[in-house]
Amino acid sequence: MNSPLNIEKSGAGDPLVLIHGLGSASNAFKPIRPSLDKDFMVVTVDLPGHGKSPYQKGELMDPESLALKILEQLSIESIENFNLAGNSLGGWIAMEMAAIAPDFGFCALKSIPSSFIAITTAGFIESAGAEPALLTSTQSPAKCWRYPAAI
Repeated sequence: MNSPLNIEKSGAGDPLVLIHGLGSASNAFKPIRPSLDKDFMVVTVDLPGHGKSPYQKGELMDPESLALKILEQLSIESIENFNLAGNSLGGWIAMEMAAIAPDFGFCALKSIPSSFIAITTAGFIESAGAEPALLTSTQSPAKCWRYPAAI
């Protein structure tokens, strides 16, 4: 019932997985990809029904299910010990991935985030234990939370 996710890789270095928000696609990261490619192997993921990833009727689209699907796909792609960043819904999914990772049986999958950043996260509850930090850019400030790999 589930189809594979479109994953694109570029650059060299430690893996950095980027997850886009709802109604977007991995090409949303195109403007920053060249800079990131200098220091990371950038891995972009199209969520089901977005970009080049098809959606199949009945496919689960809640953040936890999407997190599991991405972790499974990264394992298939042999992408291990990666850094993780997500925007909006992608940030929520990134937090789910970090929360799931310690209990997901990574003896089999081997994929685990080593760090992550969630920017303008959808559905975020501040009492989750994050330490807020304000990031500024030339366009606008964005609130983000950085967690250690294992929560």
